[in-house]
Amino acid sequence: MRLILAAVLGVLSAPASGQGDAVEAGGRASPAPSRERSAAGDASQGFQSVAVKPGDTLRSIAQAFLKDPARWDEIARSNNLASQDPSAALPAMVLRLPSKFVRDEFQAARLVYRLSTSYFRRKDGTQWVLTADNMELFRNDAVKTMAGAKVVVKFADEELMQIDSDSMAIIMPLAKDYHVELKRGGVVSGNRKVMLGSAMVSPATADTVYTAALRSDKSTLVQVYRGEAAVKSAGRTVQVSAGKATEVKAGVAPSLPFDIPDLGGLKSWVAGFESQLAAFKLKLGKPGLPSKAAVKPLPASEVKEAADLAREAAAAGTINALMGYRIQCSREKDFKTIITDRFFELDNPVKPESFNLPFNQYWCRVAAVDLLGIQAPFRPAQAYYLGSSR
Repeated sequence: MRLILAAVLGVLSAPASGQGDAVEAGGRASPAPSRERSAAGDASQGFQSVAVKPGDTLRSIAQAFLKDPARWDEIARSNNLASQDPSAALPAMVLRLPSKFVRDEFQAARLVYRLSTSYFRRKDGTQWVLTADNMELFRNDAVKTMAGAKVVVKFADEELMQIDSDSMAIIMPLAKDYHVELKRGGVVSGNRKVMLGSAMVSPATADTVYTAALRSDKSTLVQVYRGEAAVKSAGRTVQVSAGKATEVKAGVAPSLPFDIPDLGGLKSWVAGFESQLAAFKLKLGKPGLPSKAAVKPLPASEVKEAADLAREAAAAGTINALMGYRIQCSREKDFKTIITDRFFELDNPVKPESFNLPFNQYWCRVAAVDLLGIQAPFRPAQAYYLGSSR
């Protein structure tokens, strides 16, 4: 999968605009009581965050969430805690946990790319909410894409999966040995197990790349582009090699593998997919250029300096459990053309040099984003001088 989706890896260091919220601690093999915790990630530093509950200590949190509970000191170091007594009750706060030490069942997947409209729903939730860039997805969360939309999910082990247009998938279902349960639509996957209706698809080689679709009649089509995949249904498994496909009717054993009718078309589609992700990476790497349309400059007395934008961002953070700020800039007050749309994590403050734009007057607006990935309304736009030189 890394071969076909290598172009998307650059997304992981791209600006984000939201993240996830809750990790379920119920059902864990731990003496700590069952409960939910608020959690969100810091992708650039490899952290996930946990909201401290009354009575929590470094030791109890380490026992609940870390692979090695003796590493409670890693939590203290990661949060610059003055007291390092593992039995001392902690105040209400949000702690950052180093992701590499977090137990597998609590490690989040991350939505690293999205095109057009898509939604997510928490495992115990009833409401569908708009997705956000780089948001976290926990076990049994659901993702739904609308017509013309798609998303790419990165799992904790760096494997990637695309969820296609008009699809719905359950991410890392609880108490299951597969990674995604597809309720409708299709996926492009590699080293991930996917359940579609009555069919289970398991990659058989490290370089496997396959597409799988669940049709409206609940039948499944699996096409293997590279490597080999095992497809199981009704107690029978067939091995599908590169260039082959199998069909699975609901509750029936998979068909014998057959040649993909349009293998050339599949190859072209894959090439286009890689190219699109590469273009997306390039777009993230450099901000858009200012509009060429003539814009009447404001009097200098009405334009703020770049440093004021940082203060405006800080002033926007009045919500609890703040994760960061989203900043959009335009040459026009009506934001008809947005030339930069950036997310700044709380630990990565806004700086004058953050915007690689030619020096000029720009209209900018700021919105705070909380740990649930929920964005507050944009504050009123103001004019700023941005750029490296006058």
